[in-house]
Amino acid sequence: MAMPMDIVNDVFFEILGLQMSCSLESSFPEKTMANMPMDIVNDVFLRLPATTLVRCRLLSKPCLSLIDSPDFVASHLKRTLETEEHLMILLLSHRLLRTMYLDAPDKLSDVDHPLQTGGFTEVFGSVNGLIGLTNSPVDLAIFNPSTRKIHRLPIEPIDFSEQFITRENVFYGLGYDSVSDDYKVVRMIQSKYKGDGVEESFGYALEIKVFSLKSNSWKRIHLLFEVQILFIYFYYDLLYRRGNGVLASNSLHWILPRTGGHTAFNTIIRFDLASDDLGVLSFPNDLYLEDDMDIGVLDGCLCLMCYSESSHVGVWILREYEGEWSKFITVPKPETVVSFESVRPMIYSKDRSKILLEINNGKLMWFDLESKGFETLGIKGCEGPCNAEIVVSSLVLGCKGDPRRAQEKKMMLKGEMVSCPRDSSSSSEQCRGTSKPKPLSSDTESSFREKTMANLPMDIVNDVFLRLPATTLVRCRLLSKLCFSLIDSSDFVASHLKRTLETEEHLMILLRSPRLLRTVYLDAPDKLSDVDHPLQTGGFTEVFGSVNGLIGLTNSPVDLAIFNPSTRKIHRLPIEPIDFSERLIARENVFYGLGYDSVSDDYKVVRMVQSTHKGDGVVESFGRAFEIKVFSLKSNKWKRILLLFEVQILFIKLYYRLLYRRGNGVLASNSLHWILPRSRGYIAYNTVIRFDLASDDLGILRYPLELLHEDDMDIGVLDGCLCLMCYSESSHVGVWILREYERKWSKFITVPKPETVVSFEFVRPMIYSKDRSKILLEINNGKLMWFDLESKGFETLGIKGCEGPCNAEIVVSSLVLGCKGDPRRAQEKKMMLEGNKRYDKTVRESESWGGWFSVQGIQAEVMSKAEELSKPKPLPR
Repeated sequence: MAMPMDIVNDVFFEILGLQMSCSLESSFPEKTMANMPMDIVNDVFLRLPATTLVRCRLLSKPCLSLIDSPDFVASHLKRTLETEEHLMILLLSHRLLRTMYLDAPDKLSDVDHPLQTGGFTEVFGSVNGLIGLTNSPVDLAIFNPSTRKIHRLPIEPIDFSEQFITRENVFYGLGYDSVSDDYKVVRMIQSKYKGDGVEESFGYALEIKVFSLKSNSWKRIHLLFEVQILFIYFYYDLLYRRGNGVLASNSLHWILPRTGGHTAFNTIIRFDLASDDLGVLSFPNDLYLEDDMDIGVLDGCLCLMCYSESSHVGVWILREYEGEWSKFITVPKPETVVSFESVRPMIYSKDRSKILLEINNGKLMWFDLESKGFETLGIKGCEGPCNAEIVVSSLVLGCKGDPRRAQEKKMMLKGEMVSCPRDSSSSSEQCRGTSKPKPLSSDTESSFREKTMANLPMDIVNDVFLRLPATTLVRCRLLSKLCFSLIDSSDFVASHLKRTLETEEHLMILLRSPRLLRTVYLDAPDKLSDVDHPLQTGGFTEVFGSVNGLIGLTNSPVDLAIFNPSTRKIHRLPIEPIDFSERLIARENVFYGLGYDSVSDDYKVVRMVQSTHKGDGVVESFGRAFEIKVFSLKSNKWKRILLLFEVQILFIKLYYRLLYRRGNGVLASNSLHWILPRSRGYIAYNTVIRFDLASDDLGILRYPLELLHEDDMDIGVLDGCLCLMCYSESSHVGVWILREYERKWSKFITVPKPETVVSFEFVRPMIYSKDRSKILLEINNGKLMWFDLESKGFETLGIKGCEGPCNAEIVVSSLVLGCKGDPRRAQEKKMMLEGNKRYDKTVRESESWGGWFSVQGIQAEVMSKAEELSKPKPLPR
């Protein structure tokens, strides 16, 4: 199962800049992965796409049992849906079925399946990684394109003559019934001749049957009375542009357009997957009489597309099922499209600023919700028209009908897989996730690590490490020398940070109360961890800013550090004296900022200090002594900043003191920002000053005219955009946003006062929720609440074990600063050398005995040392 040497060399040359010998190739997985603890193994597998896990199944029998277990399948699916990772686009063109990952459109893969014939294979629907396939009304299957597993449906005859059936009158739907934990296929067929069928009262013969994967059988559906009336008096044909049921809120939906029936208005029918009833859904009043309509789904919400105008398409959305429809967006016609035939919203971009549209059954384009512009999703190797479906990478249906199963059985007989008892539960139970796997014994667990993980291909090892949080990677560094070098390499650190920022995984909240520093993962608020750091004293440690997993710490203007709370690595800044007497300095007149300069690839700390007395300083023309200095991590030096002329004029004529509620610079667009409020100066209007991290210049940023004279203002950042908070009203806070830097400010939201808050002292937007429907707010320096953008409601983020007021910062889990300034590094290297010498000696001894010798003792020692080292001790200054 080892990766070919040329591929391994390519991987390591990219990551480490070195070529690997054959001994290095074999020793990396044996020494590194075989020692990986079981909790990390399970966490690792949950983060991998299904296509990779299919390869991992063949590493050993315990690996096969783990990945095929229903609990693992369900956990993997749950995590994939929550994180929206491993999303694929399935492309169908007449005879070809192909897939590509949404974030890698240049890698197109052909998908072979047993239904392939010389004719036309149709894809009807996608749910939880499964798709529906059909060649004819009696030849259907449920298929997983990630694992290539298929379940062919039993042949179910049609109740009337097939000679009267055409493709456009056969309609399918694939759905998942969360009530019964079952996957279902709905088939609706209508004859093109009257009086030839089951329900003659309809004029045209109509039958509806549903297939249950749990029972593996079909059953006939009898229509409800109101649906019978609808068909008897209003409709003679079922018509839907694409013919497939749209899944939302545990029901499949079709539209009955007015152009296809005798009635003067449109209707939506729905099939309830729990009750197996066909019913009617309310239709927006404004669209009853529109002639050309279509139905779709976006983010779990039903959508209606109206083509009444040739120049644009109106999209309506049903955000609350059985609630009121509302106008969502208007999509203008792209310049590259002659006319609209169909438009279907498919998925939001990760930042939810764009929507992927399928236009005219084949053209995929990103539509920007703000600018209303289009960007073609170019798929390399895909020419010509094709239908598309969004499919998640999952293991559902993972234990049925795999043609490679014979290879697995052959490996079992040869003894190539480690012996392990297997759960004898039925395959249907394993697919649904209703049975529980047997826990691994300690002996089996050991063999799992040593025979399974040691066989992982190198590309999977690299992909695995990139998906782990930094706290886990700190432990993995001690598994072997090569693992240590890989994780500490600058290329790996950069790749890990890039992936973490793009996927918004491993986000932490850093909580600071006067003497304590603690972290909690945003998606696990019940697990609070204390963070020890060398600046801890009996006094007050301030946190100023967060960027790329680093935070700024200070006890005084001359005692500062850059710290990574994930890895516990710290860089203490050189002592830089203040140019005037320290006895004339108060804490509220010292301001800090931490930022990353993307131009020079450098982390910088800005320190601004102002004296409390006039005439005692560097720039006496300011009235009060004032200095600005910046520290560069790359050079490990401080330098003085001289002010630009316009800033000097601002301070000389207008301001006598720098004041900002929290005192920390706000990072956006490669600059740090502070607000100079009018209530604290002699001037009648507010100002925002900025420090450009690339040029090291202090300047002025445009301020919204509507807020120039407000008395109580604050500044923050949300999703990389500057925000201004206005507290002019006691009942609410107005939030303004600068979406394009140096452009125009716009009103963003109005935050009402929560019932649990007496008055607004401070409000700061921190981060969007994953679906961008909510914003996490820090209210009054310590209270964290989710604010729903639509309902305007609040939900407290309860953090177990955190009582009392505390400041909060959002911190990503990263390895930045991982190989700088750690005094424990020498101890780690010494331990690595000793551990690997003992490992090699143990292996030689085991070979001399002609058998395998366990290295669990060494592993236990290494891991205990790792845990000991993960608790940093106070460092000497």
